[in-house]
Amino acid sequence: MAGIRITRREFLRNLTLGAGAAVVGQGLVGRGLKSALARDVASPVVVVKDPTATDYPSINEPVVQAMMDAGVKALARNEDLGEAWKSFFPGIDESRNISIKVNCINGNLASHPEVANTIVNGLTQMDFGGDPFPDNNIIIWDRTDWELTNSGYTLNDGSTGVRCFGTNHSGVGYDFSSPMDIGGGTSYPSNIITNMCDYMINLAVMKDHGTSGITLCMKNHYGSVSPVPNHSGRCNPYIPILNERIRDQLNKREGIFIIDGLFGIYVGGPGGTPQFIWDGLIMSKDPVACDFEGKFAVDFERHKRRMSPTNAPHIETAKDMGVGTYDENRREVRLIESPNFKMMGLLPSDPVLGLHRNKPNPCRYHTKIPFSLREPAHVNLAVYDLKGARVITLKSGPLEDGAYTVDWDLRDRKGHKVPAGNYFYKLSLDDGFTRSERMVVVK
Repeated sequence: MAGIRITRREFLRNLTLGAGAAVVGQGLVGRGLKSALARDVASPVVVVKDPTATDYPSINEPVVQAMMDAGVKALARNEDLGEAWKSFFPGIDESRNISIKVNCINGNLASHPEVANTIVNGLTQMDFGGDPFPDNNIIIWDRTDWELTNSGYTLNDGSTGVRCFGTNHSGVGYDFSSPMDIGGGTSYPSNIITNMCDYMINLAVMKDHGTSGITLCMKNHYGSVSPVPNHSGRCNPYIPILNERIRDQLNKREGIFIIDGLFGIYVGGPGGTPQFIWDGLIMSKDPVACDFEGKFAVDFERHKRRMSPTNAPHIETAKDMGVGTYDENRREVRLIESPNFKMMGLLPSDPVLGLHRNKPNPCRYHTKIPFSLREPAHVNLAVYDLKGARVITLKSGPLEDGAYTVDWDLRDRKGHKVPAGNYFYKLSLDDGFTRSERMVVVK
């Protein structure tokens, strides 16, 4: 396998090519977040990475459990894991059923059972009067029993334990009383969606796709209905229409969207074996924001190999249709990346309160970069080009807590005016935490 582990700098560059990234500790979860209710404001996305999550092909499930727990708490902005999970399912009680839609069409790279297990473990932390959420109220499912077993899942339709079966399982099938016009024909949803669950979780995989460009959370629902919707025109607008129909016509809102990014495929998908190791999870309450970040990760792997980005117009169409939202320049990405929390499920505290947008931006002659600290720290503030090359260091050394503003005259370390283009500025601390933002220099 041609596995490539992404470095910290490369991953940071991946995020900053399109917008700012934030490294956060659990102590800062929920601070400074913008409302995601307006369509022109990006929905929050949490990215969790740990280089010890895998040793291909094996998966270190305790580490992945810590990653999942930390990400869910960050996304819900709640330090109580059970309460964090509850927040995704308004009105939930111990009698309700939650389904986890996995993607198992490619047994070599499916939604990993180990990742699904970490979701189950979190759901059973929900407390109802002293009783945990029943694991038998959880259904892991996909199109067929065979796809599930081929991907390492164990079938179960009994009255104890987590249930797991395909739509083709005896007594399940499709709901022919709920036809959906997907634009290119009529499809019928799985009875698991319409009659067997109250809430849904979407657990996708990180893969490119020969027809749709990318297959992430929204494309995952092509396995939720029959017949499979139209694949023409790169599945656009059929993927967005399908997700809109599930949400609005069937009145099924998915509480959380998760991309299993432990391994990925950057070309030739959705079939084949993993081509890169990413050691991460992406999660959001918004399918468009989640898929946009997943596409960004795959495109970066392609970029490293001088390949063009994936052509997946359905993500932009889904945004236009109101299926979800993102703003490429103002989207919220919170990165949890620390090998120190590993098995503990804990993150060291982050002394950085904020690295803020430079003003003006775009900038022509000069710009001001504000940032703030909540406690003394040794900082390094530098500007980089999109290739990751350092342009200039603006501040380096120990600082007391407080607010700061650094002026930049748009000159490099040799005193030359930088050319017009995209740059990013990065604030790093000596303990390894980093925040960054993008800026645009114009002529």
